[in-house]
Amino acid sequence: MENDPRAAVWMAVARRCRQSNSQFSAAFVDALAQAAVLVAENLGRDVESFARHARRAKVSTY
Repeated sequence: MENDPRAAVWMAVARRCRQSNSQFSAAFVDALAQAAVLVAENLGRDVESFARHARRAKVSTY
């Protein structure tokens, strides 16, 4: 479990939910953690795509 990023996200979300309100169910924590992992995965794909594009094209800022 210590090498599983999804488990680490789940634990962080659960810890934060417990700190703010003890009424959250395990199903809610699961859904929230899955959403956080999905956002992180999509961000990773976007960064990889940008890096591939940047290697192919001359990038300049004006």
